[in-house]
Amino acid sequence: MAHQTAAITSHAELELRIMQLNLLKAEQEIKIKINVKEIGYSLQPQVLVKKALKNLSGNPEVQQEIGSTGLTLGTNFLIGKLMGKNSSIKGYLASVLMQKVSSYFFAKHPDLLSTGISKLSNLFKKT
Repeated sequence: MAHQTAAITSHAELELRIMQLNLLKAEQEIKIKINVKEIGYSLQPQVLVKKALKNLSGNPEVQQEIGSTGLTLGTNFLIGKLMGKNSSIKGYLASVLMQKVSSYFFAKHPDLLSTGISKLSNLFKKT
């Protein structure tokens, strides 16, 4: 910030200096508002999670684990909805059985899991 050291000798110079300072104040307030919004945005939970996942996603083991966990959660959700997990004992037992079978399948064939995740990832990148 530049400091003016010249003495103000007239009323017109004083008014000019006041206008300059008001303009400077307005510019600084705009910059502060932008900075506060940026800080607020960067502290939103979804942004923090996205950044954390982006940092972790460089590690193939972490990618595999995240994909496996996401797939298991998605599978369990779909099975629960399709089999009526909460509607009857029969639906509950069927959904538990399907969850066990799908978990076993994914544990025995992790290569299919990673292939499927990469295909889905490529599909979303193209759109």
